[in-house]
Amino acid sequence: MRSRDELVQLDWQAMPLQGRVLIEASAGTGKTHNIGLIWLRLLLEHGLGVQQILVTTFTEAAAQELRERLRRRLVEVEHWFLTSKLVGRSNDKKLLAYLEQCANDGQARTTALRRIQLARADFDRAPIATIHSLCMRIQRDFPLDTGASFRIGAATPERTLLRECLEDFWRQRFLGADVDEREAAAVLSGGIEPLLRDVEDLFGGNPRLVAPDGLAEIDRLLLELRTPQSIKELGRLVADDSLYARKRSAFRRACGKSAPR
Repeated sequence: MRSRDELVQLDWQAMPLQGRVLIEASAGTGKTHNIGLIWLRLLLEHGLGVQQILVTTFTEAAAQELRERLRRRLVEVEHWFLTSKLVGRSNDKKLLAYLEQCANDGQARTTALRRIQLARADFDRAPIATIHSLCMRIQRDFPLDTGASFRIGAATPERTLLRECLEDFWRQRFLGADVDEREAAAVLSGGIEPLLRDVEDLFGGNPRLVAPDGLAEIDRLLLELRTPQSIKELGRLVADDSLYARKRSAFRRACGKSAPR
């Protein structure tokens, strides 16, 4: 184990491709980008087929995004081997240097190009999916080894599982005796469906989450917005025609300005 002070920035070119490697990173730090580069190294350096490289994630949306980005990576690299021009990421100097190293002579370039083209042809066989989809595939392909039934039904849709979790939360949070009036007014009137859509939006993007102390944290954030500095900044944003166009009259009135005619 390493202490926090010993953690170093990931170098995808120097990272070993054998053994166990733990990569820890927060949101928006380039995890998917680096996964694509490590995946590319396995194709080019080890000669693995795409069906031999397992890539898993948690949600269907994340799995779909990962699949599309890996497919796009293959297209970019194949184009470079054919034309020596890297489309899409022409400013990625490390990737350019790596590709030049993989194609340091005619034979190496031919071999690398063949591996990329085979990867593109077999890409639909690549196991890039959610963890539960992977488990279903293993049970379906190896029923005797896993002790699973030969009649495995379809995987439960992600939205169905999420709704079950929200229904459990709903019963525990709002059907008891101690319910916060403001929270109940904001949530109960719409039912579970709007709450379900909000949670799906949270999983689909990377929003700022409110801390578990809930309404107290919201009140603190509202106080920050009411400071003179925040009001001045909101006024500056409202005056920017390119941001709000016709929808900014309410902001102008709140900032003490007359709405445009």
